[in-house]
Amino acid sequence: MYTVAIPVTNRYSNRRMDCEAVLSELRRAGATRVWLCTARGIEQEERLSEELALLKEHRLFFEAQGVEVGVWLSSLGHGGTLVYDDARTLERAARYVKLTGLGGGTCPDSFCPICEPFATDYSNWIGRIAETGAKLIMIDDDYRLSARACGPGCCCEAHMAEYRRRVGEDVARPDMEKLIFTGGPNKYRDAWLDMGHDALMGLAKRIRARVDAVNPAVRVGVCAVMSTWDTDGVNAIELTKALAGHTKPFLRTIGAPYWAAQHVLAKKLARVIELARVQRHWCEGQGVELFTEGDAYPRPRYCTPASFLEVYDMALRADGGLDGILKYMLDYTSSTRYERGYIDRMVRNAPAYAWIEAHLAKGTAEGADVFCPHEKLRAAQLPPDMTAQEAESAYFFPAAQRLLCDCGVPMAYGARSVHVVFGESARHVPLDRVKDGMVLDAPAARLLTDRGVDVGLEALGPAAMAQGAEYYPGEDEYVLCGTADRLHGADLKPGAEILSSLNGQPTCYRYENKAGERFLVYLFDMDAVSHGLGLTRSYCRQRQLVAGLEWVGRKPLPASCLGHPDSYMICKRTEEGLAVGLWNLSPDSMIEPELTLDRVYGAAECFGCAGELAGKTLRLSGEIQPYAFAGILLKN
Repeated sequence: MYTVAIPVTNRYSNRRMDCEAVLSELRRAGATRVWLCTARGIEQEERLSEELALLKEHRLFFEAQGVEVGVWLSSLGHGGTLVYDDARTLERAARYVKLTGLGGGTCPDSFCPICEPFATDYSNWIGRIAETGAKLIMIDDDYRLSARACGPGCCCEAHMAEYRRRVGEDVARPDMEKLIFTGGPNKYRDAWLDMGHDALMGLAKRIRARVDAVNPAVRVGVCAVMSTWDTDGVNAIELTKALAGHTKPFLRTIGAPYWAAQHVLAKKLARVIELARVQRHWCEGQGVELFTEGDAYPRPRYCTPASFLEVYDMALRADGGLDGILKYMLDYTSSTRYERGYIDRMVRNAPAYAWIEAHLAKGTAEGADVFCPHEKLRAAQLPPDMTAQEAESAYFFPAAQRLLCDCGVPMAYGARSVHVVFGESARHVPLDRVKDGMVLDAPAARLLTDRGVDVGLEALGPAAMAQGAEYYPGEDEYVLCGTADRLHGADLKPGAEILSSLNGQPTCYRYENKAGERFLVYLFDMDAVSHGLGLTRSYCRQRQLVAGLEWVGRKPLPASCLGHPDSYMICKRTEEGLAVGLWNLSPDSMIEPELTLDRVYGAAECFGCAGELAGKTLRLSGEIQPYAFAGILLKN
């Protein structure tokens, strides 16, 4: 069952919660769970006592109405200035050690998890929340050491002493970044990752013990964040299992619709959706209740449109493997009267949700497989010019995923289809998957060559910056591609067919080796590509990639829709045939789009559009409006 949950502020600064009004909106949205957002616990006692009383009052009200209630709170801090209530609170917080980055800077309101006064006070605060009768407690995505303004941490004095003990050397803080984040695997990186793991897991186990002393049946979980999938030395699955104790673990993914509205990831919504899908893949078989971050921060539609949130929810329901969504549809400051537009649009989309549940949420996903394990940093060979903050980004956001999103290719994680393997992922991919066909970037091609696979390289030269217009000889077309930060020169083996070039230097080739294994190789370091202009986002690149995937995998994709920027598809094989979800994520309408199908089907039923089959082509009539959904059921 797919659960809709909505967070609300437990205590407004200017009014009491209108519980009846909130309940009315929850019911209008079909929400069956509410999260009460509460203080972190660094407050004066009078304020904390009032907060706890309100938590109990509000929980009893919503539970009496059949709504499940959770409590959601911050933890280590988000790196901004926290407004404390009075001098007593400031004095109390002064005892806490601030999180310190590799460069020595600190985050003003973020605290080290091994600081004893902080760990004691914070664990006790969660224990007091459990004592109110709360059955669900969720820790926010500030439960992390890295991905912070002060840089990766923590390098406070206590952690520095512990680090020196672990490596057996008197390492100076200014030397740590280069020791840890350049070159190959080494003891400095191992000690750093192990130290971060132990700090976060230690506090998690302490929190669980405090809750167990109150009620072992209370479920405690956490929100994932970029660094708790790798660069903090821990992964979100083990964190949430430690917090869960003997209860069922739960985890909220990281990646929200507001990212696409506020200049993150080049404002591309498909990439944010696929980040949630790959986290779902990482959690398969782990027994974790998994729901997504449907955040429209800071929530009025002036900032993040409801269309972004609705597309995000629809697509992740269509994925079929998630347990629900944390859908931020009520404002944290204003009354429930102020912004009703998010729920209004969800209500209007009820027929689309019903179609998705009936036809698209079931079945088996088909498309290209992005092979991208979440823990790669420890074994990685890092370039000499990489910074710690660049590593944090490179080792969470899958470049392979971004390329497929930019070209509108449907994805199916874990499928035995053609695999897209970029960067350090090639160090971990099982070699028995090579026979399925692979799309590689330059670092992945080098790694597979080093592992004994013939990918068509005689030699791979050093990377250099390149810019200009990329030439596609098959179409006799030039495409302005902006700047490629790391394009590798290469000597190719006989039989390698160059598909595009930049300033006379090959950028993409295809190759079949003597074992019959096929490869499409991009000679860029895709982690260093902007994924914005030309290099990954162009009509020629889309046609090249789709044709390459089909040649490498020796079979057509389940469906493709060429020539429309920011089209997005999910394809599912069902007993009836093939179900296709098509979203237009462009501000332009899609005028009479055509879908090329993997085979001839007997009939097509359409939702939100009209279509006509002609062999392996489905022609849709009219227009698909911006951020609209079209569903197609292709019957055998």
